[in-house]
Amino acid sequence: ENPLDLHSFHPDIVFYDIPKLYGEAEKSYYRMDHLNWEYLTCYVPYGFMVVDSFYYHYHTKCIRETWRFFLDTPSSFKRVLADGDFNGFNTVLGGYPKLDEYFNENSSLPEKLENDKPIVIYAPHHSLFASNNFATFDLYKDMMMDMARNNPDINFVFKPHPLLPFQIKAREKGGAIDFSQQDYWDYIEEWNNLENGVVMTQGEYINLFKRCLCLITDCGSFIGEFLPAQKPCIYMFNPRKKKQEEVYTPLAKKILETYYVSRTKGELEKAIQEVVFERKDVKGEARKSLLQNEFKSWGHAGAYISEYIKKEIAEW
Repeated sequence: ENPLDLHSFHPDIVFYDIPKLYGEAEKSYYRMDHLNWEYLTCYVPYGFMVVDSFYYHYHTKCIRETWRFFLDTPSSFKRVLADGDFNGFNTVLGGYPKLDEYFNENSSLPEKLENDKPIVIYAPHHSLFASNNFATFDLYKDMMMDMARNNPDINFVFKPHPLLPFQIKAREKGGAIDFSQQDYWDYIEEWNNLENGVVMTQGEYINLFKRCLCLITDCGSFIGEFLPAQKPCIYMFNPRKKKQEEVYTPLAKKILETYYVSRTKGELEKAIQEVVFERKDVKGEARKSLLQNEFKSWGHAGAYISEYIKKEIAEW
């Protein structure tokens, strides 16, 4: 909470990872669209682009004016070239750097998970009753806790979106939900106190994806970030959100076709029974084929971006 003046660092290149300015940042001199004109700026998105919102993900003022915009997949790259101003003149297909972690053989897990038990991840989104309202935490939190409590032979990881407790605090005041932020902290404590329960609210998680049996989630970016794990995913659609499938990009829709989706509690229970307890996974080959076709250079994005920048500078 003690920010320093960026100019004091005398940077040559500045990377940022949010596509739009919010709140006080919009009024500040040190906002990104000003920085774009003072420094060589690069935008690498904070998450995997799965929601089909062209302006927000590909075409804000900050993105249009940045020196280089490094995109994640060929489908995103083609979209910008086709629909963006100036045919994506500053856009580079660099890959998604977060996926590089899949090639890190030295990463570890919390000690509580270092045993022979299979790992199931429960990763709820934060958007409870927000405009994008993907979140189903209020619907399924008790069911998931019971499953963890009643199956000590499986390790259950609670991996919530970092913004979930703040969303809960905002919603409890308006009466949209019947539990409080304190109830949420109690939920986390109870989960962590289980012999087979672990809570991970921040930090690296790709190695967790690599080691798990299954991911159960309603998050956005995880749709794409989990695919290289080549494990089954149960994706929970919010039954209160009509035509939710229509908000996703064409690539996200393809990925979801290789996952096991639920739209009701009954469908979720059925998917968990088959995937987690019966170990059925009939979509494995479809995920493998999709990964090969749509993520041709995944795992090496950081190196590619670094080499690209060095080459650009060397040519000046």
